[in-house]
Amino acid sequence: MTEWTLAHEDRRAPLLGRRTVMAVGMGAAALAALPSSASAAAKRLDPKNADDARKIIRKLRYRTDEGMVFWWIKGEYLADVDATLTPLYGMNFGGIQMVRQGQDGGFDVTQMELGFRTDLATGKRLGDFRNPLTGEMLVSPFNPIGPTTIHYSPDAIPTVPRNLGGSDIEFQPFPETPFEAQGNVFVQYRARSRVRTAGFADRIVNDVSMIYGPSAQALDPRTTSVDAWVHSSDVTSFPRWLKMGDRPGTITLRGIGAKVLKIGDMPQDWLAMLEAHDRTIIADPEAALRRPPVTYKG
Repeated sequence: MTEWTLAHEDRRAPLLGRRTVMAVGMGAAALAALPSSASAAAKRLDPKNADDARKIIRKLRYRTDEGMVFWWIKGEYLADVDATLTPLYGMNFGGIQMVRQGQDGGFDVTQMELGFRTDLATGKRLGDFRNPLTGEMLVSPFNPIGPTTIHYSPDAIPTVPRNLGGSDIEFQPFPETPFEAQGNVFVQYRARSRVRTAGFADRIVNDVSMIYGPSAQALDPRTTSVDAWVHSSDVTSFPRWLKMGDRPGTITLRGIGAKVLKIGDMPQDWLAMLEAHDRTIIADPEAALRRPPVTYKG
């Protein structure tokens, strides 16, 4: 799933999302249709009920009907060495997802993750990069992820493919528990992935995010999607391209983003970078999800 799910950083491993969270489709309309009586309000979904919680989480992260979902995240990566944080580069991330119902009562999410590293001063796509920790001049690679399909069981348990674009992924999700506060519903998301790639050292990717959206949409059983936002703070071992060798330390993401239902509602600077990379994805994102998966080297 940004390094938001593997793709945020080099990747993000699935979901999976970290790991794509805007007002699309149902903003004002959903609010205008809200029930006002006490009896109608009692029919709201209950975050403490297990079945309702699964619906709430799906509406926040994806949608309960079939269709496209897009997430964006903007932020910066910082190196953490001996509790000293050093800014490295920015991240302008976009995730493209198609949600389809599964025959077993669950659902499938096919996704592609396109994260562009950026210069912290200009916001432009990163090219040559001097590692501030080693002084070495490097070239920032572009590592899109997917397309990858993740199946969710009727109990919303994901099955992540063991092989992701040529790398072996050991994925461990943690329980997601929604709660309501101050007119919003929040979901704490955390997953850990070990990435094994032949010829490279293993990488650990911890995807840590807080996804939230208005209670009026999240708890209304009639809505199928929520105008959701995400705060991401992934913690991972150093990306291989930084050539940190055996130096101790990690990198962490400080990012914020939102979910939209149309690719044209994604941030304009991300769209410009994607157009320069491959404009056919913008023209037909659904077709892009039918391509063979790219090789992952994150």
